[in-house]
Amino acid sequence: MNSTFKSQNTNRESGFTLIELMIAIAIVGILASIAVPAFSNYLGRARISEAINYAEGCKTGFLEYYSTNGTLPNDNVKANCPSIQTDNVQRVVISNYGIQVQMATGAGRTAIPTDMRGRYVYLQPLQADGTLAVAGNPIVSWKCSVSTNASGGVANSKAKDLVPAICRNDPVTP
Repeated sequence: MNSTFKSQNTNRESGFTLIELMIAIAIVGILASIAVPAFSNYLGRARISEAINYAEGCKTGFLEYYSTNGTLPNDNVKANCPSIQTDNVQRVVISNYGIQVQMATGAGRTAIPTDMRGRYVYLQPLQADGTLAVAGNPIVSWKCSVSTNASGGVANSKAKDLVPAICRNDPVTP
C-alpha cells in the first residue's frame, strides 16, 4: 500500500489551475480600470499647469512695465510676453483683465480634458481692496482663476476641479 501511495504523489504535476489564472487576470483588470482614469486625470492637470506656467512667466514683464511707466500694459509687446502657442496653449494675451492664457481647442486635443478646452486661465493683478489694479495703485497680490471666455465668464465646477486649488476662483471683472 505504501508503494501505491508514493506513485500517485510523484506523478502529480505542478502549476497553476485555470481558475487561479482567471482570478489573477481579473485582479489585474480591476487595477487597470482604476489606474487608467487616474492617470488620464493626472495628465490633463499637467497640461493645464503648462498654461499657468506661461502666465507666471509673463508676470515679470508685466510688473516691470507697470513699475517703469505707472500704467498697466495692455498688450504682449509692452509686457514683454510672447504670445506662445503649443499643443496645449492656444495663446497668451495681456489685456485689461491681466494675463490670459487660452487653452487649446478642438477634438484633436484629446489630452486636454473636455471641460478645459478653449477655457481661459487668468492671472490678475489686485490692489489692496481685492479689486483689479489700476494705474497709480500698487499691485499687492495676484489672483489665479479659470473662465469660460475672454470677458471673465464663470467656469463650471468640473473645469475648476482640473486646475490647482489656488486657481479655483472666479475672475475679477472691472
